Amino acid sequence: MAGSMQPAPTPAMQLIQQRLQIARTAMQDCQPSANSRASAIHTGAICAELKTNLTMLTATETADLLTKVQQMDGLLTQNDIHKILSMMAESAKVGVRRGMQDYTCLKDTFSDQQWSTTLLNKSVSWEGRKDAILRHALNLECHTPSEPTKLAWAEFLCAVHHEVQYCMEKTKLRKSI
Repeated sequence: MAGSMQPAPTPAMQLIQQRLQIARTAMQDCQPSANSRASAIHTGAICAELKTNLTMLTATETADLLTKVQQMDGLLTQNDIHKILSMMAESAKVGVRRGMQDYTCLKDTFSDQQWSTTLLNKSVSWEGRKDAILRHALNLECHTPSEPTKLAWAEFLCAVHHEVQYCMEKTKLRKSI
């Protein structure tokens, strides 16, 4: 009986594996005197690839990637391996995002017309602004938001309610809104 087949890696994992293989090959061919500089260059490239693709990996692929990075010991410097592992750990704190979660700033989901006629217009009552914001959330199909999304909407509502200028400053400071 044949052993169980491994599922094909996702496109994101394939890209990361290619980047690791390029680094492995280059570091094996590298002169010892250039190792530190070459390690830093390849670490930068690996980190850039991880920034783009890490959140699209399955849990199994992430565990496999962790092993592959640790196997780079002796090729990349300890400091550079630590940078890659730290980046992976930081990404794990964020959690896996679904495809529909596109990281669009909340303030950027409103049109210029909505900003000028409703949100920035001081003659519009609080009820009018609140109604426009909540209708907008429903139009974005934000029916069952996560806790961080609820927090972002609540902060946005409070900012619009208290002061228009504060709203603009707050959304500049808090890029996740």
